Amino acid sequence: MTNQNPVITINSKKILFSLLGIIIILVGLSIWGQRIRYFGVADIRGAWHEFLIDQLMQNFYMDAEGNIPTFTNALLLFVSSQILLLIGFWKFSAKDKFRFHWIGLSLIFLFLSI
Repeated sequence: MTNQNPVITINSKKILFSLLGIIIILVGLSIWGQRIRYFGVADIRGAWHEFLIDQLMQNFYMDAEGNIPTFTNALLLFVSSQILLLIGFWKFSAKDKFRFHWIGLSLIFLFLSI
C-alpha cells in the first residue's frame, strides 16, 4: 500500500538562518542610513550619489512606514497566513474539531499583513 498522508519536511535551521540574515541586513542598512543622516557624508560625488544616499535613508529606516522593512514584515505575516490556511484546509479534510480555529488564525494573520 502507498502512504496517503502527505509529508512535508522543512529544515528549520535554514529558515532560521535565512530570516536572521535578512534581519541583520535590514538593521545594518537602517543603522548605516541613520549614521549618514546625522553625521553626513564626507564626499558627495554628484546628483546620483546624493539620490542613492537619500534612497538608502528613506527606504531602510526601521521607524518609518511604507519602506522595505515594513514590506518584509507584511510579507512574512502573509506567508504565515497562507501556511495557516493550508493547515486549516488539511484539518478541514481530516474533520478535525479545531479546523475552524486554524482558518480563524489564518484570517487574523491575513488582516495583520494588510
